[in-house]
Amino acid sequence: MRNLSLLAALLLMMTGVCPLRALNWDFQTVRDAYFTAVARSVTVGTDGRVHVVYSALPEFGNEAELDHAVRTPATSWVVTTLASIPSSNLYGSAAVKCDSFQHPYVIYRQPSGGVQFRRHTGTAWASAVNFAGSGGSSQTLAVAIDSANDLHLGYTVTGGTLRYAFWDRSASSISYRDEVHDFTYVFEQVSLLLHPTSERPRMTYSRNGHLTYAVRGSTVTSAWTSEIVRSNSVSANSIAGGSMAFKGTTAYASYYDPANQSVYLASDSGNPWARELVGSFDMESVSSISPATRLFFDSAERPYIVWRRSGGDLYVSSKRGSSWKTALIAHTSEADFGAAMHADRLYVAYATPDRTTVRLATAGVSPAAEFGGWAESVFTPTQLADPLVSGVEADPDLDGVANLLEFAFNMPPLNAGVQTMAPGTGTQGLPASTLEIGAGGAAVIRIEFLRRRATVNSGLTYQAEFSSSMTSGTWTPAGGTTTVTPINDDWERVVVLDAPPAGSQRRFVRVRVTQEL
Repeated sequence: MRNLSLLAALLLMMTGVCPLRALNWDFQTVRDAYFTAVARSVTVGTDGRVHVVYSALPEFGNEAELDHAVRTPATSWVVTTLASIPSSNLYGSAAVKCDSFQHPYVIYRQPSGGVQFRRHTGTAWASAVNFAGSGGSSQTLAVAIDSANDLHLGYTVTGGTLRYAFWDRSASSISYRDEVHDFTYVFEQVSLLLHPTSERPRMTYSRNGHLTYAVRGSTVTSAWTSEIVRSNSVSANSIAGGSMAFKGTTAYASYYDPANQSVYLASDSGNPWARELVGSFDMESVSSISPATRLFFDSAERPYIVWRRSGGDLYVSSKRGSSWKTALIAHTSEADFGAAMHADRLYVAYATPDRTTVRLATAGVSPAAEFGGWAESVFTPTQLADPLVSGVEADPDLDGVANLLEFAFNMPPLNAGVQTMAPGTGTQGLPASTLEIGAGGAAVIRIEFLRRRATVNSGLTYQAEFSSSMTSGTWTPAGGTTTVTPINDDWERVVVLDAPPAGSQRRFVRVRVTQEL
């Protein structure tokens, strides 16, 4: 056996600033083997079950179908066909939401143009309920469910009328219906949300070149009042892709302005609304049955806008500090897609470029998984304001381990005492390195360390490197095997074996931790 000496070293390395890293997306096939498929909507219940609604034309068949697919992290997708539709209605509107019992409601356009919904009772799908009478032409729709599990719907009908309907779940038919706007204009890109405290419905919609915001009065039968979010006199219905979200109790809207090919974020901070430029993009022609943008806020109130670019690519734009950055999600050829955010995780449903497969892309955006969110959870406001205490290179407990490494290896930054993780069982601590007997009786260096899983998007990369001299330029990645074992949703255990070159008498190992800011 070669007599190798061993040194375990840690190297902290900072990279350049990148306000939005490329998120680590997980891709799942919801359903395939279709002739044509169009993703419509996605939602996630508080129980973690993911619901996707899409329309599809089977590979062998003349009639299209509206499908609901559901899965949990531990199960495969279960698909139910809710309605048969003519192939000409393949691009009809549809949406899915869950009530407080985690039962899905699917709202969709009928071939006749009216609107129906079906809900799951917990044991089976109930019969359809009509929202809009037959003969109407619902070009677009939006839905919300309140704390009493009553349904609110915004939809358009022939002639350019935007309507609102309300369904008390104890009633056998629609409880109330009225007109938000009744003009000879085309209403498109309807978004509907309930105020987070009063639950009064709000809508945004495109009307005659304007992005408009409407608010319902204090009761379900009160009148609607409206104001212009953004005007555009270039052409009718030119402000498009409106989507709404609340940050606290303030309404925000994302939209696309084709006059300058730009995406904007507007806030209801006065009249007129304040707006900021997200970016200038060559967007796809906006579908009249689906907004071109989807707006969300994470638990740290950071905005995320999912949108589709001309050429068939889905992107997400997000803001860090004062800068907006954009990253690719996936390629697609359909203008329609579904998007949702739940528990600081993005969910995007779309059809593949060949239109044969419905897929779901998911990515974690948790602020707590990033250094800044972690720092907020372990330091006081006074400590956070002092970079000598809470900064990435600071060592407030004077144990020789910088905060970034404490974060990387699940260690307490305010509790002195350097510790090495227990091999095989440890869930915190610095990497553990040992000498082992390898094949042929040769000595092999084994290093084990904790790593934040890529799916939580911590912004960290870990690299085990080896050297025979520790001089610059001699550090190389491991030439042996690497074994990764998940511990939980956030952490995994990594074991790396070295393959030292022949004749080595000394061998050094380090784990390099790199942070993207």
